[in-house]
Amino acid sequence: MLYSVANFKILYNYILKKALECDGLGCTIFIFVNNDCDSLASLKILTTLLKSDEVQYQVIPVFSNGHIVSELDNL
Repeated sequence: MLYSVANFKILYNYILKKALECDGLGCTIFIFVNNDCDSLASLKILTTLLKSDEVQYQVIPVFSNGHIVSELDNL
């Protein structure tokens, strides 16, 4: 899903809110990422932001839509 730069702050605040809602204990955010340079650069930016806000996350590499489905079945 693509978001404009103007909506990024709204999206990030929504992610933070949802991550912290889980019974006040927080929960882990799963990040599915492809292995191309743009995806990895975006991942670095996002994980740096999440670390600074002390949000737990797990990065899951994927290579196709079918691989995403199989990874979701393993969670």
